[in-house]
Amino acid sequence: MLKKYINMSIFEKIIESLHLSFFFKTGNNKTTNQAAGRDVNNYMTIINKDAKGNQDLIVQKAQKLTANKNEISKANLKIVLGTYLRIVKSAEKPGTRVHLDFAVMNQTDRPAVLQGTYIKLDDGIVHFKKFYKSNSNGSREPDMSKGFPVIINSNGAEKLEIEYENIDQELIHKGRVDGEVFVLAEGDSLSSKTFSLPVDDAMIETLKQSQDSADNTGIPSIFLATIQI
Repeated sequence: MLKKYINMSIFEKIIESLHLSFFFKTGNNKTTNQAAGRDVNNYMTIINKDAKGNQDLIVQKAQKLTANKNEISKANLKIVLGTYLRIVKSAEKPGTRVHLDFAVMNQTDRPAVLQGTYIKLDDGIVHFKKFYKSNSNGSREPDMSKGFPVIINSNGAEKLEIEYENIDQELIHKGRVDGEVFVLAEGDSLSSKTFSLPVDDAMIETLKQSQDSADNTGIPSIFLATIQI
């Protein structure tokens, strides 16, 4: 049961401080996965009726550029992925919600302006939702001070911590999930980086328990899934 992985001394403090920090442990790969979150309010965001349309435009523009492979090679931006794809489970939105940390390196002698990003998981699209920031205690919260466009100085680099979301589709499934993160920059340049996510029975079961916990408590949790690059 999920509850046996919860430090009850911390769990009791949730009533007062609404702070969550606990660990998941999968069976087959013997990997300890940490789930850490803040209170539900930290997952609230400013409602923008045009946000979905804007993200669709980013995808449409990127897909046109993808048709011309030369455009990606000319982007001169290099994406360096981190170790994990963090899978978020929460009661209000059971679709696909992930956090991804990565760096974008500008390999040109002029500033680069990033306009947007999205992730493709198999044939599904997971849109940019918001930036977040990591705290020293391992928790995460939205970073409302940051947004697109993002400017990277010439021959510089920028670390991005982003939450992506598809509220309609559950795109994490058993087997191998093929992923690709896309970053669109001004000048109609597009960069991407592929990765894969192996999903076994133990991970599926843990994600199910995580979803059940979120449904019962209203507190979101994050599962650290190791990606292959």
